[in-house]
Amino acid sequence: MFLKKIKNFFADLFEPDIINDFVDDGKPYELIPQPRKFMESSVKGDHRLYALKNGYIAAWGDKLTARNFDGDILWKLESWASALAVDPEGQIFAAADGNRLCLFDANDAKSLCEPLQLNTYIDFIVWLDRENFAACDGKNILVFNRKAVQIDIIEGAIDEGGFLGGIAADSGNSTVITVLDVNEHLLKKIDIQKRQVLLEKDVDFAEQLLSDSNQPWVWTTVVNGTELQEIRIYDSKRLRERIAIVFNGKKGVRPLTQKPNDLSFHSFVSLPSLSPRRQYFLVNDNSGLLWLLDARTGDKRRIFRRNLLDFVLHTLWIDEEYFIAMLDGGTVAKMSIRGRELLWKQLDF
Repeated sequence: MFLKKIKNFFADLFEPDIINDFVDDGKPYELIPQPRKFMESSVKGDHRLYALKNGYIAAWGDKLTARNFDGDILWKLESWASALAVDPEGQIFAAADGNRLCLFDANDAKSLCEPLQLNTYIDFIVWLDRENFAACDGKNILVFNRKAVQIDIIEGAIDEGGFLGGIAADSGNSTVITVLDVNEHLLKKIDIQKRQVLLEKDVDFAEQLLSDSNQPWVWTTVVNGTELQEIRIYDSKRLRERIAIVFNGKKGVRPLTQKPNDLSFHSFVSLPSLSPRRQYFLVNDNSGLLWLLDARTGDKRRIFRRNLLDFVLHTLWIDEEYFIAMLDGGTVAKMSIRGRELLWKQLDF
């Protein structure tokens, strides 16, 4: 581990500069020539990317598409995009379609069980370890084994007036999870086996709880209305706030033809992605403009030109240099943080 840190230090020291060739105009909205119909999304962000061992899954709200990192198609699957999580070994994934839940082979998307019909709608899924996964419906936490048999339900994990806006597994304990109660503005660390709240943390107006199974951190996005204003990083063990990054991107998209007294606009859900070595955040602002931030200081390292990546929905890091971007309209692309052109671009539908 020590030698790896030394190697990474020298790699970072001598890496080529990241050149920013685009400057934001400073206007609060992205103005487009004509009205455009954007893909619909709920406040949680329905369009997301999920890592496989040698590729990824793109969840498009009502369909799934898997590709390898060269852009070659692996498989497609209708529905099952309400919520999704890939197991730690990258062999199977659990997915929800409204109030249905099923397990699939990650290599070919063949179902591994009969779909379960639940009496509730699933919002988020997370694997606790290689044998069990948890799903939440806004109020309760349901626990399933690797054969999609429900083995537990934790009711009352949050107060009566609360609502779950995210769930994260604990890397050191498969019976412990972290949840975000959006309405009560609380991060909670819960032992689901003991039915015990271990820690609570006030998080102001956080609306998203994001995490990566390979990271010892969780992060929240603090939102004013729909506008992302701050990203806060916590260690997942004690929920201690490590870094708070103030972010001022665009608020949304408006057509030039819109009347001045019409205050409506389209706002993308901002879903920041933390790089594997925690150097950078990729942040799609509420207009879908993609920013690269220093994860330690919040410094703006690069804004990606819209003729490269326009109306970004979500991003997924491949390593510290390359990432996949998911774009409005059903397109995915591979890009380098230093690149001046896309490595490839594919239309999923």
